[in-house]
Amino acid sequence: HYHRWAFSPEIIVPVCSPSYLSHHGRLNHDSDGEGHILLHLTDAKEQWLDAWGSVAHRKTSRAKWLEFSDYAVVLQAAMNGEGVALGWLSNVSRALLQATLVPASDRQINTGRIHELIAPRSRPVRPIVSDIRAWMIAEMQAELKALRALLQPGVL
Repeated sequence: HYHRWAFSPEIIVPVCSPSYLSHHGRLNHDSDGEGHILLHLTDAKEQWLDAWGSVAHRKTSRAKWLEFSDYAVVLQAAMNGEGVALGWLSNVSRALLQATLVPASDRQINTGRIHELIAPRSRPVRPIVSDIRAWMIAEMQAELKALRALLQPGVL
């Protein structure tokens, strides 16, 4: 029912501000998280649990948790130095390149899924939509290429 165009691999990177990293140090996923603040969406605790090790276990973790109902606010809190957020590369690539966000740990996960741009097949894709789609894909590809130096080998 939809036209689909690959946009970005789904890669998740814990991110924080440079000042948070310098004050709190890198997040060790095998630790109890003491001294760290983990930022997340209200309904997304499982995202931390699924992939991020013992630091995410609420019963044993000594990290503090801040919950937000909007992912944009989660990322803004991370940029403001308030904690560590899970950053989907399709959302944080520009901030990583500009160093307003930095990787908070060595753990980075490629889920094997792809973020896609879609448009309904029920009507023709207008030329302006095609132009914007091509621009978005080209920008994302350029950002992914530039990010290779920041990411773990093999993640991209």
